[in-house]
Amino acid sequence: MTRKGLVAVVSTILIAGILWNFGFRYILPYPLPLYLGWLIANGIFSFVVYGYDKFKAIRGGYRVPENLLHLLALSGGFLGCALGMALFRHKIRKTPFKVIIFLAFSIHGLIFLSLLPL
Repeated sequence: MTRKGLVAVVSTILIAGILWNFGFRYILPYPLPLYLGWLIANGIFSFVVYGYDKFKAIRGGYRVPENLLHLLALSGGFLGCALGMALFRHKIRKTPFKVIIFLAFSIHGLIFLSLLPL
């Protein structure tokens, strides 16, 4: 992924996160369980996609595009992506994947903290 593409993806995720947080905070009375449900569901899906991509890498065939793997991490599946990387030993040598997962963890950590009741 080029630097320009990375900036576009990150800014899109940040804007979506801010809008989502605003909607959660002012429209829904208890947004935290919905957000946690989203993270869990997206994490499971991301883990399965990493497993599928590793299977296809071994057996040959159509692979999952790297941009889609990045998008899965940024949209909330960072835990599934990290677990998939560790268990399947897939994409562990590629630095952009580590950076994207750390960035996604930071973004969603901030969103999580903002949803905590004060």
